[in-house]
Amino acid sequence: MGTGINLGDVGGTLFCRARLRSIVNEIAVSRELNQPPEVVFDTVRDFQAYPRYSKYLQSVSATAETQVTEYAFQFGWWKLAYETQARVTACEPPHTIDWTITQDLEADGRWVVEERSDGSQLHFQVAYDPDSLGSDAVSLPFGVSLDWVRDRATALIESEAKRVLDRIVAEVDGRPTRDKVE
Repeated sequence: MGTGINLGDVGGTLFCRARLRSIVNEIAVSRELNQPPEVVFDTVRDFQAYPRYSKYLQSVSATAETQVTEYAFQFGWWKLAYETQARVTACEPPHTIDWTITQDLEADGRWVVEERSDGSQLHFQVAYDPDSLGSDAVSLPFGVSLDWVRDRATALIESEAKRVLDRIVAEVDGRPTRDKVE
């Protein structure tokens, strides 16, 4: 059974499978957009377009499209390559998409699109347990510890969440971006 995390103003509770004795990291990022929720939601639910927004996400492919959609995410950072699987667990257009990582890492997240009088507010929330990533999930170069990778990746995940939101906003609203995805 998971533990609940109250998401405050964006509503609801995010449930995660994290072990009670582990530290669960949470990230919550939001941005305002000038477009209605339907336009924002259509962009957010197109997971296969996410490599356009991320510096480290190399590809996303749908692995199953049944009642529940599953995706494979291929990441690359430094000398590391990592692939994980995710499943959309709930989708209520044009307002919420809930998802969970189904392999190697205990993580649950949510996209929320709120309607505003002048457009939308987009929220991204994730709760994850970095200690749930085992050494067998990532092929590490000689002399590099998994703890070192976890420490660096934690800060990287938060900055990348902000970058992805900024780039989604730029695409949806037609605003210029300050950084380039390489």
